[in-house]
Amino acid sequence: SWHNQIREFINRNLRIIKYMLLANSLSKEFADVKGELYYQISLEYVYSPDQRIAWLKTLFEHHIAESNFDDAAMCKIQIASLICEYLVTVEAKFKGIPEDPSVFAKIFPSIKEEKQFSTIWLEGNTVLSTDFSEGGFLESLKSATENLKKADLYEAAIDVNLILIK
Repeated sequence: SWHNQIREFINRNLRIIKYMLLANSLSKEFADVKGELYYQISLEYVYSPDQRIAWLKTLFEHHIAESNFDDAAMCKIQIASLICEYLVTVEAKFKGIPEDPSVFAKIFPSIKEEKQFSTIWLEGNTVLSTDFSEGGFLESLKSATENLKKADLYEAAIDVNLILIK
């Protein structure tokens, strides 16, 4: 019902505020908790892909600052997967964009459990971010490759490059 939707909207925004306040109050030694809070905030934006990507980028920057290049790469792979989902579902097909976003599961197995965009949102809305384009998709995968190399995860970097060249 309409009242339940309003209640869920308010609760979701209260959770976001709580996570943001908690993340901002944490000291450097709790960097892993801060990263988890950024991730939880991104999950709250299943109905707002622009914001979901923005928070995943914040998480990416957090991992870069902590020199967690493998986690930074996983953020970019998640972003690429979401862009792929959007482009396959809403936009016309692009050359080089996998038709099945599950191709990312070989590199990032837990991606199958990730929250995807709301199908209600996908049916009638557009995004404002330029990330949701072939260029955004390619940039995310290239950044993932660079960070996988920095983390000495060369086999995973090759798997990402295989997605890029297909």
